[in-house]
Amino acid sequence: MLRLIAECDVAHQEAIAARPHIGEAVTAALVKCEAETVLVALVRNATARIATPAYETLVEKSRQVVSLQEPITQRSDLPPVLATKMCGWVSEALKTYITRNYTLPATLDTALGEAETVVKSEPPPPRATPAESAAKLVEKLFTAGQLKAGFLLRVLHQGQIDLFDLAFARLVELPLAEMRQNLYERGPKGVALACRAVGIDRCVYTTVFKLSRQARLMKPILTVADLQIVDGTFATYSKAAAHDELHEMTKKG
Repeated sequence: MLRLIAECDVAHQEAIAARPHIGEAVTAALVKCEAETVLVALVRNATARIATPAYETLVEKSRQVVSLQEPITQRSDLPPVLATKMCGWVSEALKTYITRNYTLPATLDTALGEAETVVKSEPPPPRATPAESAAKLVEKLFTAGQLKAGFLLRVLHQGQIDLFDLAFARLVELPLAEMRQNLYERGPKGVALACRAVGIDRCVYTTVFKLSRQARLMKPILTVADLQIVDGTFATYSKAAAHDELHEMTKKG
């Protein structure tokens, strides 16, 4: 089925999406399809097993694909945090449905609300010691299991550079000062290892490198040699290996 999904036309993909009891590997492949009919067939398949990462992709696609919104929210296995996230763009009727049928833990609900407020506010300049409120927010999101690569990219695009640094440091389990050295003082490889360690794709690396340096008034220059190093790092290191290498590099100073 995985080969059919990759090689065949939309009609075959729709047929696979509608098959009973398809597993997570198959649904993970199907959510990468761009055909609206395939995605809708998948979410309407009540017996399909969909993992949280696949749901995250479907929820993001539902921003633009309106026909996905209702069937996604009606699935019994949709994680509540993702259902609540959809309130930012669904109709009032669906917002009401979500509010009535999904309940978030109070700590998680609070953390997500605080995060939403912060990223929409005017970004402050970077500080040697970030505000205590930023550190508390990062810790709340980490404890709630919501501190992920997507949050890093979002706050970086919003110019919230202290939140970006703090969240990165928490995810790779390094003190803030050491993490900042890896990001801003150890060249392109340090950034590549950090990105690989938290699951940021190679295709996003250049954006991360440039935006983070621009926020600190540094020149975001990547030479051909630099890009070869970056490509080699992503190709060589697994997520776990990149995490370990980042710590080893930090120890060596």
